[in-house]
Amino acid sequence: PAGTRYKVFDVRKDAEPALLVANRVFSPRGPDLRANCFSAGSALTLLAVGVDSGAVYLWRGKDLGVEKPYATVISEDGEPPVTAVHFLEQDHRTVLFAASLVSIRSWCVQERDDSSLRHLNTDPSGGSAFSCSCVFPTVNALLVARSEAVFAYDPDEGNMSAMPLEGDKVLLMRFRSYFTSVTTEGGPGALVAGMGTSSPSSMPKQNVTVMLAYPHMRFIAYSAQFTDVTHVVPALGVIFVLSRGGADGNTVLFELREKSLTEQLDILVKKRMFEWAAEIALQGGAPPETTADIYRMHGDSFFEKRAYDQALAVY
Repeated sequence: PAGTRYKVFDVRKDAEPALLVANRVFSPRGPDLRANCFSAGSALTLLAVGVDSGAVYLWRGKDLGVEKPYATVISEDGEPPVTAVHFLEQDHRTVLFAASLVSIRSWCVQERDDSSLRHLNTDPSGGSAFSCSCVFPTVNALLVARSEAVFAYDPDEGNMSAMPLEGDKVLLMRFRSYFTSVTTEGGPGALVAGMGTSSPSSMPKQNVTVMLAYPHMRFIAYSAQFTDVTHVVPALGVIFVLSRGGADGNTVLFELREKSLTEQLDILVKKRMFEWAAEIALQGGAPPETTADIYRMHGDSFFEKRAYDQALAVY
């Protein structure tokens, strides 16, 4: 509706957040439009709003504070409603992704000192439902969760890879180098089917899966079933899962904490998963002697099996 506004708050102070800017998203004399989603750059230099008409409204930081800011409207005929917008901030440029139910589009919106808009790719092979996509800087891609897998979309090439993860996805979010998906067995509608019921046993169940993803290594770090999940929020260095699975349907807050690097490495080494342990040690900034120790144990394991060539390669 025409009354839709974006608001910018200063949250750096100890006092209550202070409102800095509040402006209309749509002109009051324009067509009747509805905002479906929004995203902002990390330094608030960019703001994007996805609209039910299939268009994306883009503002730059220098425009947000003026009385009547001018938005760049990215629109193509026949596009279905936008379900998600995301900024991927790379070393030399910033990419804007816009998802619908049937496609993923991408544009370069900032490249060094050049702020011109440049279309990069439109991938019509599939889109994203609401709340089922997130940017993942670790692999420089947009992740999209669909029933058969989690797909990684490159800004220039589109869908490049997939991580098998079956089940109807209702939520996808990022935490550090992990992504978390919520999967329901009864279809997407099961997420709200339990509202109003009092017995946890009759409420819908969802699987919460946390997957660690590096460019050359991906594995499930945690998976468990929860009752009637309503929100998954990364904050304060942990992942919070909000569920209605308490007594008489009361809301329960679960906290998922990442194990320390030392614990992670000990678990993998005990399971003799040396390659994964070495990769996590390198990515996690472990001391060089710790990483060297993992390589030594890996080489020793090959030597014990008389696989001398493989042992020599590891050493």
